Amino acid sequence: MRLLLAGAVLGVCLAACGARTVDDPVAALALPTPHNRFDAAYWATLHAKKDHRWRAAVGYCDGRNERKFPNCTAVRVVRYLDTAPEHTVPVFGGDKP
Repeated sequence: MRLLLAGAVLGVCLAACGARTVDDPVAALALPTPHNRFDAAYWATLHAKKDHRWRAAVGYCDGRNERKFPNCTAVRVVRYLDTAPEHTVPVFGGDKP
């Protein structure tokens, strides 16, 4: 009985605190706080596999505010790295490469 009561109290506390478990990576993009499971490495893997969830994530994050949708940052990083020129050499202080 005590275990059942403790479980109920824990469930109410988690719900009240806003703790969420999201297993869908595209749904996690809508969360207002960063999700530690679906990071840039995760999205890079889906990108490399040409997974439909990657395309859905790019479509979802396109044009969204990063402050309101912090999980889109990882998608943007992977997308940027994919589109960045391969032979870009930074030049500092007027030095020639």
